[in-house]
This record gives sequence, structure tokens and C-alpha cells, in this order.
Amino acid sequence: MTSSTGDWREEARHWLRDLWPTSRLFRVTVVRQRAWGENWIIDTDDGRFWFKSPHPRLRSEAALREVLERHAPRDVQPMHAHHPAGWIVSADAGASLATGEGDPTVGLAEALGRIQRATPLAELTKLPLRVFDPEHAAHNLAQLLDGIAASLPGNHPLRPDKAEREAACAAMWHMTAWWVSVDPGLPLGIEHNDLHPGNTFPGPRIADWGDAVIAHPFASMRVLLHHARDRRATADAYLRGWGDPEELHEPLEVAVRLAAVQRLATWAGILDADLATRYAHHIRPLWLETGREPAVP
Repeated sequence: MTSSTGDWREEARHWLRDLWPTSRLFRVTVVRQRAWGENWIIDTDDGRFWFKSPHPRLRSEAALREVLERHAPRDVQPMHAHHPAGWIVSADAGASLATGEGDPTVGLAEALGRIQRATPLAELTKLPLRVFDPEHAAHNLAQLLDGIAASLPGNHPLRPDKAEREAACAAMWHMTAWWVSVDPGLPLGIEHNDLHPGNTFPGPRIADWGDAVIAHPFASMRVLLHHARDRRATADAYLRGWGDPEELHEPLEVAVRLAAVQRLATWAGILDADLATRYAHHIRPLWLETGREPAVP
């Protein structure tokens, strides 16, 4: 369930109907129901729209997207929001960039950088977004792993044992020290935390900011680089907006490895025993791979 009240779907339908009070056509189709949210298609006289109801832990997306639209309207998918519930409505933008034949990751990397550089940190810190300073990655990982271990039964396949937790945290301390030695000195900013072509549309415009956090901006490239056909070309396109790519490749590589912490934090925020079982193949590598090139986005 994505709302604290059992009748939230009926309430959502009334809210949506009020957005198109004179539309003769008003058809609601539920297309996806997942642990982290629900998506509907709304067909009206004005065209097709998409509705999103997020998991309660992900409701900050609506407020965040308003900030991003204000500062980077060219690169962010427009939307209308119901803030108390975190509901989002946006016009149908066609097929995502994941359906095209070319590699969209170069253009997406450039759009991501524009959004990050245009959005002031001072506005982001006013939102209920979690902050992940790369220098605190080892401490944050330890807290997350302890929390996951405490929340799952002792025989659960995802539950990290003490040896796993200690090994992952030791590797992350090493990564943190590496980061300190290569830190390019850029301020924290918005970190999409799940940027792949399926979350983007022609323009390009970037959508689905529900997992976003405040962290080092380079961390956002973790998932996108996983989908890039030419990793170096995509990385260069992104880094050129920040400085000399040759000087920034090493910080980028360290940042995407440290980003496993905020990826894990998103899962931990919505995790229960059933979800942990179904998605263990996505979650477990996030700590087992610590210190190595990411095997999972």
C-alpha cells in the first residue's frame, strides 16, 4: 500500500477528476503496482496522463521536482502534484529513451549535469531529502547493514552476518580514504540515485526522482554508466561540464562506488521480508561488491 489510509485510491480518483472537471472522457487504468509505488494511466479529452502514487518514504519527490523544474525546466519532465500524499501527474511523453535504437546516455549525462549545476544546494536542504556525504560512507553503510540485519529473521537469505558486515565496512573505509585523496572539491548536490534510460524521455528530460538524495553529484552516474554502450564517452560528456575530464575520471570512479550506500538506503527504507526475498539479487551485491567496480546498478 502506498498510503496510510485504505481508501486512498478512491481519494486519488476524486482528486484526479477535479483536475479535469469538464472532460467527457475520464478513464483510469492501473498499469503497475509495486512495493515502491503505483502507476495509473489517465485518459481525458486533453490527452493521456500518468499518475504516480509513491511509497510513503518516497513522497518528497513532488516537492523536489518543483524545485528542479524551477531551475532546470529544459531537462526535467513537468508535473502537477498533490503534496500531502506525494501524488504526481504528468502528461504522457511518449516512449522512454530505453526503447530507442541509439545510446541515449551521452545526452542524459549532459542533461543531468545541467540540472545539478543549476539547482542550489540551499534549496535542496529545505526538502526532506537524506544527505550522504561521501566522507561518511563507511559509517552510513554500517548503520544500514545493522538495520537490515535487525529487521530480517536470522535465517533470511538477505540478512548480512557479522563477518559480511565487517568486511563491507572495512572495504568502505578504504574507499572513503581513497575519496579524500581525490576529492575534486565540488559541493554536494542532487543525486538522482536511479538514472537509467527507462526513467527518461525525448528532450532529453529526466523523470522519476523518487530515490533522489543529497550527495556528491558524480554519484548519479553509477546507474547511467551501467547502461552506457561506450562508458568513456558517456563519462566524458558528463565531466566536461565540471572541468577537465582527464582530471575528474578518478573521482568519478570512486564516487560511483561510494554510491552503493545511497542505493542500499533506498531499498532499506521500503524493505520487508517478502521484498527482500524477491529482490535479494539486486540488494545483496551492494555490500558484497564494496570497493570493486559495481556489478549491479
